[in-house]
Amino acid sequence: INAEYMGSFLFNFIDDFFWCCFLTTLFLFFYFVFVQKKNRLFKHKSQHKMFDDQFQIRVVDEEKFGGTEKFNQESKEFISTTTQFHEMVENLLELLGKQEKLIEAEKLKAIGLQNRMNGEAEIRRRQQQEQQTKLEEKEAQLQRYIVQYESLLKIESEQRQLIERLSGTDSRSSQL
Repeated sequence: INAEYMGSFLFNFIDDFFWCCFLTTLFLFFYFVFVQKKNRLFKHKSQHKMFDDQFQIRVVDEEKFGGTEKFNQESKEFISTTTQFHEMVENLLELLGKQEKLIEAEKLKAIGLQNRMNGEAEIRRRQQQEQQTKLEEKEAQLQRYIVQYESLLKIESEQRQLIERLSGTDSRSSQL
């Protein structure tokens, strides 16, 4: 699994999680406001007069008006909370993005070091082969020198024997 896939997977997961939490919270909020408090809102028949957006007079039960005001306040709190949550998620995603970049950089550095290490091993292997070849050449040269030296010793020995023989025959012929 590469880092890019993990980053996008994590981003999608957090994004989906955020929307799931948001919709669940919204559902629970509306359920609580409309279903659970429905009975309390319609019990009292005292009315409150107010103007709507088109400046029409509206008559609303006191409990409904209080419920509406409470709903308005709770809606503002909910929006504030979701905004804070959204900011936290954005901060988390930003942090994860930074971490992803750091991880990718370290991964590339590790790959570079591994390639360098493999290259060093190859260089050492080649140097060892070169040294082994040089050693074999030097050993072969040494063998040739040893054979040549032994040959020269043999020739020297033969020449000394020849000189002695000739010196010995010259001394005999002069004695005669």
